[in-house]
Amino acid sequence: MPAYRYRAVDYTGRIARGSLAAANEWELAHNLTQAGLELIEARARREEPAIRRWSWRLPVRVAPEALAEFAAHMRDLLQAGIPFPEALQDLARATESNALRDALADIHRALHHGSMIGKGFARHPRLFPDIFTAILTAGEKSGDLVATFAQLARYAEARARTIHQLRRAVRYPLFLLVVTVGVVGFMTTMVIPPIIQFLNTFGRELPLMTRVLIGFSNILAEDWWLLAILIALAVGGVQLLRRHSDRAACAIDGAILRLPLIGPVLHKLALARFAHSFAILFQSGIGIVDSLREAGVTLGNRALAAALSNSMQQVQAGRALSAALAGLFPPFALHRLLIGERSGNLGKALDSIATACDRDVNETTNKLTGAMEPALTLVIGALLAWIVLAVLGPIYSNLGMISASM
Repeated sequence: MPAYRYRAVDYTGRIARGSLAAANEWELAHNLTQAGLELIEARARREEPAIRRWSWRLPVRVAPEALAEFAAHMRDLLQAGIPFPEALQDLARATESNALRDALADIHRALHHGSMIGKGFARHPRLFPDIFTAILTAGEKSGDLVATFAQLARYAEARARTIHQLRRAVRYPLFLLVVTVGVVGFMTTMVIPPIIQFLNTFGRELPLMTRVLIGFSNILAEDWWLLAILIALAVGGVQLLRRHSDRAACAIDGAILRLPLIGPVLHKLALARFAHSFAILFQSGIGIVDSLREAGVTLGNRALAAALSNSMQQVQAGRALSAALAGLFPPFALHRLLIGERSGNLGKALDSIATACDRDVNETTNKLTGAMEPALTLVIGALLAWIVLAVLGPIYSNLGMISASM
């Protein structure tokens, strides 16, 4: 089925642009009308070589907050008694995201042709994660879409909250790192070389601290391209190892989790994502092993995924869930799992663990941010002090000798 690039207008007069698959322009106009848009212009999208598509097109995604808002609005519309296709059309008209609007219009068309709801959403894996479609498929089988979208709203909100926490944890350190690199790069490439030329005119041996600074400045000024190539090769080599060797990927990801300060935060973030996903999948009616498998996608770490795979094998062999997850969850979570298993209320125990993991992530992130701000400030101050002392020290020394000889 060909894809069309279109330009349309909504009921407020706002121009919308995007792309949508349709058999012809008449079907395209019909689909856009159902999404609350009036077609202005349409052109068939030509197929481009794979290399060109890979080189110039970035993957289209939807912000986590937009996905959470969509799930919450769908829950409210279904709870009000609005049929699912009509609710889908209403949300397609209301959304400001072109990618999400096109995806909802395509899902509505697929449903009109007899597709299942879960399969319709699975047609857009870049917009709707695998766990999202897994929960939706399970809820579709149960027939309770209101409860299903309530679970999806919880999942999407937890996912958006986790991403926000991760960004908050790295935002300030990255800003300081960029500022530090910029200041040091400017000083060593633009300011220090002429000063060093001036110091060399005195014909005296420079202090060790100054000679080290000169060597560092020469590397940045003359051999920066070699340094950039070495860094690129190192990063590319690590990525190739992670992609083609499971053993190397587990070792690298395990080393990342053992990094000081940032390692524990990444570990707790991964466990928080996993706990929320596992709890929601299990409460959606999916079996324990399948819930573990689907939730494992959110870990994002091969070392943790390997530990989870071992836990799944133990569960399949008949071992209790609390005992099987001993290598993955902290002791407090295992204790709550054990209580949930004994009381027959495992879903409530999983919710409690997810909430506790969120609280732990918040506390750890706040501590990390509070510790890194003064630490990075001290590092920047030390670098600048080194540069100033290495430059001004010889200048004052030589000027003192000149004054003494006069």
